Amino acid sequence: MQKFETSFVVKAPITDVFDVFADHEQFGALFGAKSRLFKSGSDAVNGVGSTRRFGFWPVDFDESVVAYKENEVIDYRVSRGSPLKNHLGQVRFSEVEEGTLVDYKVQFESKIPLMGSVLEYGFKKAWETNSSKVFSRIEGNR
Repeated sequence: MQKFETSFVVKAPITDVFDVFADHEQFGALFGAKSRLFKSGSDAVNGVGSTRRFGFWPVDFDESVVAYKENEVIDYRVSRGSPLKNHLGQVRFSEVEEGTLVDYKVQFESKIPLMGSVLEYGFKKAWETNSSKVFSRIEGNR
């Protein structure tokens, strides 16, 4: 099982930070990729049952939200077209004095033998390269 875990504080209100993770149109920017809303959720556009199409060459795939509580929780799973199995992304948000604490965990297995660590490395590099740009933009909007 491959894992990615990070905790960080964004110097912005929880609603602003949550919106970036919840909005399927913005989520891909955290990894330097494009994503879009493919299917709306049952109770909220980006809530449970919603699906984003995530383009990340050479694969594009869908991720579907399986748990959603505004400004607190987003859980999602790969639902189509990925070389991943047993995937679960979990994001938790809490208010702290400095802004918003985000706890983000992703775990998965690869369908392709011996590719798990390569995919994990790519995931981490994409996050490290791109997420700080998005957070700087959020912090600058205050």
